[in-house]
Amino acid sequence: MKFLIVDDDERMILLLGKFLSEYAQCVTAHDGPRAIELFQDGLDRADPFAAVFMDFMMPGINGVETGKILRAREKAHGLDGPQSFKLFMVSGKCDMKIVSEAFFKCNAEAYLVKPFSRDDLRRLLVETKIIAKDAAGELTPSPWTNAEHVRGGAAPSDSPAGGNDSPRSPSTESV
Repeated sequence: MKFLIVDDDERMILLLGKFLSEYAQCVTAHDGPRAIELFQDGLDRADPFAAVFMDFMMPGINGVETGKILRAREKAHGLDGPQSFKLFMVSGKCDMKIVSEAFFKCNAEAYLVKPFSRDDLRRLLVETKIIAKDAAGELTPSPWTNAEHVRGGAAPSDSPAGGNDSPRSPSTESV
């Protein structure tokens, strides 16, 4: 599973990468055009991103405009509905106009307001079925985000995903 992190702030890229790399390979971009290029490359190689974490305010193409382009590219490749990537908009502002744009213009899954904690992020990943708890209570990639399903294969069984045997300690480190 792969995540794309898009932010013009290197500190946010590093922190999100640190938090999210427990669950997926993380690829980063500092602006919208580079995110579009990386996203298209994943589609072309039949290795699409399961989730995109994108800053709303970036120079040039903002997060919503970039998100709309990513959605259009995904749809052009025949990926839609449950096969779509999960889009998480990230911003330091909690403005209803910005939040509305994120949800209605580019079909964002969630809107994260900085600062947020690692626990907030984990909770969001579970709620959106990016990760799941296995039988032992460990957080693992969700069966709904396995590569075959994202690429259009059969839906996985309802059994929990295979687990990582290493314990994870809870953290409240803020982003």
